[in-house]
Amino acid sequence: MSKVEEYYKLSNSLLETLNTKVTKDQRQEKIDKITSILAAREALASNFSKTYTEEEKEIGTSIIALDKQIQVKMTDFFEEIKLDIKNTKKQKNSNQKYVNPYQNLSSFDGMYLDKKN
Repeated sequence: MSKVEEYYKLSNSLLETLNTKVTKDQRQEKIDKITSILAAREALASNFSKTYTEEEKEIGTSIIALDKQIQVKMTDFFEEIKLDIKNTKKQKNSNQKYVNPYQNLSSFDGMYLDKKN
């Protein structure tokens, strides 16, 4: 099996991994799997030869199409993680406001300051 075919199989497995729906508890496992597949793909891509057979060129065009799908799925996954982080920060802030609702109030409100020299 050529390196291009191995790269194609890794790309397919990456796309399958990105298409699977996981819970928030299983998300770290999915991230670890994606990271390992990307590392393997990068290692293969750095060792590609300069000349390709016709079959490898055909596989290459399908790899390009797969990479576009992978980019979209990776962006969606990244946005989902960013949204969860944002919601967690918002929830943390809301919890702090619930525990101490008068934390951010100004202490000078309604107070008379007299300057005498």
